Amino acid sequence: ARSQQRWAYRDRAWAGMDSSLAAAMNSNVWQWGQISSNFNVANTDKSRKSGIALVQNRPYLIFEQTLFRSQMRAGRVSISSTGCKVLHQDTFTEQLRAETLVQGVQDMQASINEERQHLAELNKTTTEAEAPAAQQHGGDEDELATLQDTIGQLERDIMLLERDIEAYGKSLESCDLRQAHNRKQLQQLQQQGTSLRDRQDQVSLNIYMAPKAGAERRKLEEQLTEVEEFVQANKNTRMTLLDQRAETDKEKQKILAQLANSRKQRERFQRRLDIVKDLSKSSKASSSGASDPLIKVLDKQCQEMSEYFSRRQSVGGESKDFLAAMKIHDADRAFLDQIEQKMKDVVDNVISNGTPERAERARLVNQMLVDMVNLRRSWCDMLQDRWASDGLDLSCFFEGSTKPSAADPREAGRRLRPSEGGDPPG
Repeated sequence: ARSQQRWAYRDRAWAGMDSSLAAAMNSNVWQWGQISSNFNVANTDKSRKSGIALVQNRPYLIFEQTLFRSQMRAGRVSISSTGCKVLHQDTFTEQLRAETLVQGVQDMQASINEERQHLAELNKTTTEAEAPAAQQHGGDEDELATLQDTIGQLERDIMLLERDIEAYGKSLESCDLRQAHNRKQLQQLQQQGTSLRDRQDQVSLNIYMAPKAGAERRKLEEQLTEVEEFVQANKNTRMTLLDQRAETDKEKQKILAQLANSRKQRERFQRRLDIVKDLSKSSKASSSGASDPLIKVLDKQCQEMSEYFSRRQSVGGESKDFLAAMKIHDADRAFLDQIEQKMKDVVDNVISNGTPERAERARLVNQMLVDMVNLRRSWCDMLQDRWASDGLDLSCFFEGSTKPSAADPREAGRRLRPSEGGDPPG
């Protein structure tokens, strides 16, 4: 197209912001704009020597699909065989290497696609074969899978907490090393300051005993000035080290708090992990995990909580009125207490009538429900915090009351004392 374009333009070519060139889907090339100002179409009328000028604001077909030439190269040229890499035509070794690599990648992709298709067919066959067994067992496998997912998540959280605890331990060691270094430097500075003050006193005494005029006195005064500078530098360095020690102490206290919090969280997650592992083992040992009454009760209570709060959000969400919001929060607390009491009744029944192993399992299940109920309570308390300022507003208690007049304090005091016949305000 570029060669044909150069041939069409002959001697001059115009290009710029007022010119346009477009290639169609069928490889036809069109041009319009200033680029067609000096472009003349060959005239078929032999009587006219000059060509026909083009209309600049209309596209003109300057190159057709049929004008492309083919079978002009001696061999096959393919840019896809070298991965669209631009190579010098004389570097045959690099071209051969690129073609080999591209062919290897294509073979690997074809092999991967075949293996994936084969695995998909195997997975489909396995799923179809296991479908009757899955329908027979009901939701047992889903429950076991949920327990395994919970175990994996808790183990991941514990691993992250252990990593944080290890990092906090290293930070504490670093703080201890810095504190030890600061103590050593402060001790050295204290000894140095003691010797400098002794030297300062000695030089001052020598100046006092030396003659008032003379080179020896001037020399002693210079020594005293130098010693005073050292004493001041010692004080400044000691103050800097004391500030560093204070900063290190603050950092150490912060790290200790974070370390204690991480250890507490790790213990809580470890207890939950033990509970879930025990439930998983019991579910695997029994013929059906869902047949366990404790698991049924736990699942039912969790569904009731989820449906209750989902229904409350879908109905109207949080109320914009303080009294209505407080009634909603009271209903939430009563509902959570009811859920907890139902589970407690079931657990007490199992503990009183079951084996020790069954009683321990009941306690673990109850602990799981208590954790979820406490989580819901925390969420309700956070929603209630937005009404803290409204809860402290006592203006409703003074509606309709009149303020005492500031002109006569004694009269105001008598109105405020019910014993003298006055009525209390409001």
